[in-house]
Amino acid sequence: MRLISILLFALSGLVLVTHASAVALNPGKQGEVLIFPYYSNLGDNQTLIQITKPLQGIGASQPRALKFHFRDRNGIVVLSFNLYLTEGLWSAAISSVNGQSQLILPDNSCTVPQLKQPGSNVAAVPLSSGFLEIIDMGSIVDQATVDAANAFDCDRLEAMWADGGVWRNADPGFELLT
Repeated sequence: MRLISILLFALSGLVLVTHASAVALNPGKQGEVLIFPYYSNLGDNQTLIQITKPLQGIGASQPRALKFHFRDRNGIVVLSFNLYLTEGLWSAAISSVNGQSQLILPDNSCTVPQLKQPGSNVAAVPLSSGFLEIIDMGSIVDQATVDAANAFDCDRLEAMWADGGVWRNADPGFELLT
């Protein structure tokens, strides 16, 4: 009888447990954060990254603002930047050449801060292994900013984040459609 009481008590506890999930979708069924669980350029490996901009729906025609946080294996941010994605597909590669870590950025999309020098598609970066977080901040709705992103005017976008720039102390959702 005591064994039955214990089993019933244990089963009643299972009934009270609610469903928990590690990943949740927003009501629009679109993710707002993407986590790449591992990147590495150790042992002559490369990590290739591709991000696709939604081609349909609200804000699909405007550039997207994305926040990148490259973290080392201890979770410490080693590289952080904003990407202004104007075209449908963005690609990058993390590799190592002669022991120097680099991020290969083959297109003209703007990053703030600017990572690569004019005329180059390679940025020297402190990356070896870890994980990557990408936060979709939203579509840019201010027409002047859309024009700057579409023209790959990275200097203008960077100036908007500088001291006195319109984004420096603005609300995080300023000029964005989420």
